[in-house]
Amino acid sequence: MSYLTKLKGSPAVIPPRSALKELSFISIGAFLAATVVGFLAYYTNEPIIKGSFGASIFVLFVLPDSPFAQPRNVIISHFITTIVGLIFYHLVSSD
Repeated sequence: MSYLTKLKGSPAVIPPRSALKELSFISIGAFLAATVVGFLAYYTNEPIIKGSFGASIFVLFVLPDSPFAQPRNVIISHFITTIVGLIFYHLVSSD
């Protein structure tokens, strides 16, 4: 399949819009989760943690049925990226 063919999009039917109650729950949950992560980043003086958790919050609350939002995938992916980050920090850091 060529790149230009992909630009046309998928002929799949767009799913119906979610109910207002569900959208409210998603919005409040995402806001509270982002607030907690923001507070922890501010309290620990580590603002770098907001980026990866922000992406996870989006996936968990907006796309809860996707394979990426399953608890096993989220926990394992954060664990792996933490290990890789710590390895590079200790290999490259001047501390």
